[in-house]
Amino acid sequence: MKHSQSFIVTFVLALFVAVTNAASAQPVAPGNWQCWGPNDPNPCQLSLSSAAMVSPTDGWAVGEGGIILHWNGSVWSQVTSPITGWLLSVAMVSTTDGWAVGEGGVILHWNGSTWSSAPVSLAAKAASPLTSSLHSVDMTSASDGWIVGEAGIILHWNGNTWMQVVGPTLSDLKSVAMVSAMDGWAVGEGVILHWDGSSWSQVTSPTTQVISSVAMVSATDGWAAGYDTLFHWDGSAWVQFATPATEPLFSVGMVSATDGWAVGYNGVILHWDGDTWAVATSPTTGSLNSVFMVSPTDGWAVGEGGIIIHWNGGFWAYVVSPRQHDLTSVDMVSATDGWALAYDTMLRWNGNTWTQVALPTTEALFSVDMVSATDGWAVGYNGVILRWNGNAWTQVASPTTEWLLSVAMVSATDGWAVGGGGNIVHWNGNAWTQEASPTSSGLGSVSMVSATDGWAVGNYGIILHWNGSDWLQVTSPTTGSLNSVFMVSPTDGWAVGNYGIIIHWDGTAWMQAASSTTQWLRSVVMVSAAEGWAVGNGGAILYWDGTTWTQAASPTTHPLSAVDMVSAIDGWAVSDSGVIVRYTAPAPPTGIHFTAFNQAPPGLAKRGWVLFGLGAMLLLLGRLVRHLALQTPADVDIRNTNEKDPINDRILLVY
Repeated sequence: MKHSQSFIVTFVLALFVAVTNAASAQPVAPGNWQCWGPNDPNPCQLSLSSAAMVSPTDGWAVGEGGIILHWNGSVWSQVTSPITGWLLSVAMVSTTDGWAVGEGGVILHWNGSTWSSAPVSLAAKAASPLTSSLHSVDMTSASDGWIVGEAGIILHWNGNTWMQVVGPTLSDLKSVAMVSAMDGWAVGEGVILHWDGSSWSQVTSPTTQVISSVAMVSATDGWAAGYDTLFHWDGSAWVQFATPATEPLFSVGMVSATDGWAVGYNGVILHWDGDTWAVATSPTTGSLNSVFMVSPTDGWAVGEGGIIIHWNGGFWAYVVSPRQHDLTSVDMVSATDGWALAYDTMLRWNGNTWTQVALPTTEALFSVDMVSATDGWAVGYNGVILRWNGNAWTQVASPTTEWLLSVAMVSATDGWAVGGGGNIVHWNGNAWTQEASPTSSGLGSVSMVSATDGWAVGNYGIILHWNGSDWLQVTSPTTGSLNSVFMVSPTDGWAVGNYGIIIHWDGTAWMQAASSTTQWLRSVVMVSAAEGWAVGNGGAILYWDGTTWTQAASPTTHPLSAVDMVSAIDGWAVSDSGVIVRYTAPAPPTGIHFTAFNQAPPGLAKRGWVLFGLGAMLLLLGRLVRHLALQTPADVDIRNTNEKDPINDRILLVY
């Protein structure tokens, strides 16, 4: 059936009105939160469980969230992982053959180009699925290797498939180390197993505590690491060995009978010289989960927060270090100017990167609020108050020695800060002065609507209101601690707190709102009445769409301490561990607008283009339907386009 040209125009105009109205009625759809760190192989600071090197120029590390890192001799870089669960151990046969195992029975194989998942079943020939966590893998060759894990599970690789082998224990096995295809050891929850080439048998253990790691030098020389103890195999028995360790040890790696290393909790590092174990200088206080030695002058240790340290024969040093800043607050002036505050430093965003800025104090800082690019304030421990003048931060006289936990500025001459003991201080353009407070409960957050309207929240659900003359306590719907408040207008505001508490101000009363989490929520920010964000412990991120708070996908499990939005499509959140998370979303249409209806050149079938701000649609009678996407809102003349592929008569909008 043929349609008249006038019908097409009428249809397009009607469709334009409908689409425009629908677009204007909908809130901007959420985009994505991603860990920021363009030059960081592990920007989310995912903990690393295990490292294994093929050579000084080829190695691997795996860990939390399925992260896989590769060392090429110069830098560590992240490699695509097929899973998001914990990887607990990695072992390499060669540059083109390696294995990694982890939670939920996952087994990954490296073929030289990609890591791919093995079936959750033990192998193609196995009938039952494997769901137990696999803690350790060690390979003797491309056709021989072992995996141990939860509830005493033992798997063997024969070159074709992983098959389950009956073991002598149901205790969790934490580590496996093979001397050869005919000789190997596995350790775990107070148990030690030996492989003699035919079967695994239990041998006498000198401890009932967990043994975390085992490393063999030879058939008659090996070491195992326990809670705060090392055990030595002398060819006849495992015996406890005196060490200076006072922290739990998680991993042991040996170069030779006279050279070995053990690492563990709080960054402890021990060195074996053939006679004694001695404490070595460690560059970190973060826990080290794995150590792997390539040679006496080349070794690696990895751990919590993505720590990677290297031994060069003289000392251990960071190669990849976690961000050392405990970030507590973030405030964005614009898309190219913002501040993130740590206990001991300040970071500034310039549109491309975050850089450290010098501070005049060593006191811990908890909150920052900017009036403009050249005027801002930060507050913290012992009542410290700093001011930014566009060039530097300087310390300003404070009327209190109480902790100041939050600051909010109305203007350059009007601002407030609150903190411990119900403390409230005010900036009048010349000085900060102590103000009367109706509570002695700690106040953790303040938000101002205007010079005569503001709110503060704190411990035990305390809520205070500023009416232009006094701070007054108002009825709270909760007794749980409130950590953050943000006001959209005099009749619209939000506060969040411990155990997922969310409360809303409607201009008359604060009321409990439905929450989609039980995590402690530590910060809330609103873009508008119809859009906002809250963040908290466990990496929790909640999104307000004007109707409900729902959980948004989070790239991290690190506790998020603060969030601020530049706009609906650009925002930042920071964490206690130094992780910085950025939100980006596609720019919304500027409004679909009817700009042209162009007739086809003579001699071609009837057709026409309707151009939008961000795209175009081709209306055809008996010709190809095509959509042209534009990078920026613009009018485009495409009358000379010449599509001739016939299709069935139809009118189609692709947008």
